[in-house]
Amino acid sequence: MIDNNEQHPFATIQKGMKVIDKSNTEVGTVDHIYFGAAPELNDNHGTGAATAPKPEMPEPSLIEQAADSIFGTDRFPEEMRERLLNKGFIRVDSFGLFAGDRYFLPDQIDHIEGNEIYLNVHRVQSFEK
Repeated sequence: MIDNNEQHPFATIQKGMKVIDKSNTEVGTVDHIYFGAAPELNDNHGTGAATAPKPEMPEPSLIEQAADSIFGTDRFPEEMRERLLNKGFIRVDSFGLFAGDRYFLPDQIDHIEGNEIYLNVHRVQSFEK
């Protein structure tokens, strides 16, 4: 969990950055960044994620709208979708003719150097669409 005094791991990530896995293999480039839904306590203190749902909107319809706009018509298992939406993720456009998008959680990022994101996991440990 992110300390309220720490910057969110996604704060310095930009679309187009290279993503490199634990074995030093390039996975692809960042296509989308989603900070995740903030717990109500963080939201009340103003430390919630930038993409957190607005309090005046009913949560189920907002989550479904967000999931549809982010994940499209392909459906992830519900548990996986909820985890990605709550914790946040970066969507990576993978290389290769048959490669699908890959999704990485904040805790899967080891460090960022310049325009490169280094993961603490192997490519196969991502969520794939």
